Amino acid sequence: MQYNDETVTNVDLTLGDEVISCRGASSDAAAPAGVLPGIAESGGSVELECFFDTDQVAGECVGMQLEPRFANGQHELGAQITTADGTVRQALATQMITLKNSNYVMIDHNPGSVSHIVGGVTFYGGPTTEDNVNTFDVCPVAFDGTVVGKIGLRGMTDTMQEEGDSYNDNLSFRTHRSGRYGEYNGRQRVDDEPPFTFTVLSSQNALTEDRNADGHGGHWIIQDGTISDPDGLDISSKFVPGDMENDLTKIGPIYFDFASPRVSGDSEVTIEGASIANVHYSGKRGTYDGRSQRFGVSGVTERGAGGVADVIAVGDCSISANTDPGRDGAGTAFQAIVEDAAAVGDLPEDDPDAGNLSDDGGVQCYTAELQALTDRMGNSRNLSRVRIQSAEFFGVDKTSPDVDDLVPDEELVLMDDATLTFEVEDPELETGEDGSGFNGDATRAFWGTSWSNRYFRTGYGDADDPGDVITVDGDVVIIETNTGVTAADRQRRHVVNVEVRDRAVPPNLAGATFAYTRDGDPPGITLSKSQSDIGRINTATVTVTVGGTISDANVIKTAELSIKEIALEDPAVDACEQAENLAAGRGNPVVRNLRDLENNTNQIVFDESFTLRQAEGMKRYCFWLASADVAVEANGRGPGNPGDYELGSFTVDWPDGEPPTPPGPTFEFTTLGDATASPPVMPAALTELEVTEGDATGTAYAVKLANTEETEATVTVTAPTGFTATPSTLTFPNTNVAGADTLVVVITAAHDLDIMPDEGMVTHSADDFEDASLAVQSNDDDFAITVDTESISEDAAAEEVTVTVTAGTAPAAETTVTVAIGYPTGDAETTPAPPTSVDVVIAAEMTSGEAEVEVDAIDDSARDEVNDEISLTVGASAEQGVYYVPASIGIMDDDPDITLSLDVTEVNEDAGTITVEITGTADSPVGGILNFSLGYAGSTASRGAVGSTAAIDDFRTPEFVDLQFNARATTATATVTIEIVDDGTDESNETIRLDDANGAQVGGAGKTYTVSPVTLTIIDNDDT
Repeated sequence: MQYNDETVTNVDLTLGDEVISCRGASSDAAAPAGVLPGIAESGGSVELECFFDTDQVAGECVGMQLEPRFANGQHELGAQITTADGTVRQALATQMITLKNSNYVMIDHNPGSVSHIVGGVTFYGGPTTEDNVNTFDVCPVAFDGTVVGKIGLRGMTDTMQEEGDSYNDNLSFRTHRSGRYGEYNGRQRVDDEPPFTFTVLSSQNALTEDRNADGHGGHWIIQDGTISDPDGLDISSKFVPGDMENDLTKIGPIYFDFASPRVSGDSEVTIEGASIANVHYSGKRGTYDGRSQRFGVSGVTERGAGGVADVIAVGDCSISANTDPGRDGAGTAFQAIVEDAAAVGDLPEDDPDAGNLSDDGGVQCYTAELQALTDRMGNSRNLSRVRIQSAEFFGVDKTSPDVDDLVPDEELVLMDDATLTFEVEDPELETGEDGSGFNGDATRAFWGTSWSNRYFRTGYGDADDPGDVITVDGDVVIIETNTGVTAADRQRRHVVNVEVRDRAVPPNLAGATFAYTRDGDPPGITLSKSQSDIGRINTATVTVTVGGTISDANVIKTAELSIKEIALEDPAVDACEQAENLAAGRGNPVVRNLRDLENNTNQIVFDESFTLRQAEGMKRYCFWLASADVAVEANGRGPGNPGDYELGSFTVDWPDGEPPTPPGPTFEFTTLGDATASPPVMPAALTELEVTEGDATGTAYAVKLANTEETEATVTVTAPTGFTATPSTLTFPNTNVAGADTLVVVITAAHDLDIMPDEGMVTHSADDFEDASLAVQSNDDDFAITVDTESISEDAAAEEVTVTVTAGTAPAAETTVTVAIGYPTGDAETTPAPPTSVDVVIAAEMTSGEAEVEVDAIDDSARDEVNDEISLTVGASAEQGVYYVPASIGIMDDDPDITLSLDVTEVNEDAGTITVEITGTADSPVGGILNFSLGYAGSTASRGAVGSTAAIDDFRTPEFVDLQFNARATTATATVTIEIVDDGTDESNETIRLDDANGAQVGGAGKTYTVSPVTLTIIDNDDT
């Protein structure tokens, strides 16, 4: 190349009129740096590599003979350069070359519309249709001018043909109209005129099924037969010979699947792969699987592209057309109830009994038949001469057993040997027929709050299962709580989960859950003090004491302490237990002989004393404790575990001889009696009195003088606080009734605001008489309302709560208490929908009742709201009457808060125009885009508009400042420009207050984000 100032951009070869681009110098891409640019300037040279494909053809292969682009013979080879300005200059020198290419055959595959990639390999095939035709174009290429008139093609398979298997043949190009030539699979198909196009028909390749697996492969399409000219002369020698080793004469491998899925003589319709039996099917794939059992077909072989799909119809077993095999197995057309039953769950319930006509319109049982079998290529098995059905008739039972009548049906403390029971009923099918039935032998249970936390199970076939924990008697399941297994027999709380099954396949399940506390131990006693022997005394009375602690794992139901007299010498071991309580009252050995210690807890600490009256000579006494806990049988009844103990014995050495007459005089108390009754009711000694709270009639008793010859006395009757004695003064003798030696006192009890009984002593005193007291107790007539939920949140869903009403005194008859549910009534609240009351029923002789009711709280938009509450009251409640202690459920305000802050908190009055940055901080990420408009309400400084010149202005700024939070953000900022007006007036400091009076909500609905205001102080700069 001669040096000049041009830039060469491309170098090409030329062959006649053809331009051959060279590698590294193609006009299609920039030349490599340092190779072409600058060559001409330096006068240098470069070596280029040019690829000349001399066997190129003109056009595409469409089954016609193709013309070569470069014919064989001599050609003039030249060169040319292209410069940056587009100028092309030919080289002065050329070179003659001779081309001599061999004739060859080009093969091109035109795939059909159906193909699937399986394991990285593309499969072609499926039924031949107008849109799905696989063809091969054969295009001879002759460089010497030879013309082809007839040519053949052959498809060779790499897929092994297993013994006894007629599938996996070579490919056939045979067509219906070409059958006269006698071409078969693997033989060459000859086309005697162009276009040389060979069609692969599914009908002629029904046994072709390639496999992508070891030892298998696709098809090689090869031209290896005779090639003739239009006159029929053999010109094969003029072309590259057909050979599997020669890529110029073959293409492949290409994978074909024209074979339909195959069935065997034993094929049948199955459910989940198993032969269909004469049973109820539940529709479940597994016992604990919610997916439905699927129909299928056994004995199906598909080895090509795979992906078998079937259509299975289900019909009535009583229709002969559905079971008639017919000629060659074809039979009459199947009459389907469900045309394409994918799963058992698609079928209505019915039993499998062919002889039991149901009430559902005539279906007696089910049978199933295969209607279609297709692979993923669309190849369909011909079922016209074969009938594949279910092995047996079958039924469907999708309904779980019903579990009812649990005993106990609430959580109890159970004694040893308690049993848990419930009843199981297997519901009828939708048709009214019997279901599959309760399978009692399959009942199982586990102890634990969940399967993962179980500590004992029975009925699962474990080697260490005692085997007798579960008993089934007909439809009653009995669970022993004495299992013989240490973990399950501990004295503690247990949860037992029982699973029952019906006889469907797999079974439908139902469950029962029991929670109980096992307690076989009685209350225990620990003494803190015990009475020792008392030596010779001369007093009229002596006080003896005993103390200790009664404890139990559960609540102690009863605890009574008494004092008894037993044999002085060598008393029997059970002497205290067998002895009677000492007689109590006036003139008897003890003032009070019994103490009720029960306090409704599991621990009772007591320290009790008894006053013994003087007896004759030495006596031995004992303390006896009779207690029991709340453990019961499963039916909720039972005495509890008894804890009876002798708490020690002691002697008292009383003086010999008759005990002296008790000191006196004093008073005695009796009931009034009724001489007019039939028979007459005689007065009886009285040691304690019960009064109904608020009953104006009160309770009357009689008072008489005792242990005295006196007949005159003035007695003051003093009632304890909350009680009233009428009259409060008694004057003996009774001047109103001649000869009567008694006076009557009426005790009444005042109303209170609780449900606890009040106790006290009514004291009787008179000059020269010993005081005497009568125990009095009020029976409270009030009720208390309680609820098991302390609070709910504003945004929480409606919640079911349990409302309990407890009576101070158990009512004699069933009582219904209507509890009103009161919601807040402020401007920001809206009363939710009913119910606004609930009826609580207290059964006769019971102290409480409960009911469930749903309560809700409105998610309001009140700012900085004080927590409200839902009230539970009774309208008839009266302080001076029957009082109902109210209850409430707190409503927790959940509206989020945003705090404002400023980067400037105070400015001088002469600051002029300032820019303030406002930052809003949310206490949690906001739920969406949130927009606030901050105003100046509450400012002590007077705001003027921007541009205002009013003399009253203290500051000037836009009316609002927009503050925007992005979704899920916790902070947002905005700036505002404020003009501070220097007014020349000596005044107090003033404030600019930024606030949003209404809050804002994401998207206009949801939580109201409330803003706490922020203040900017203007410092006055004027002096007086």
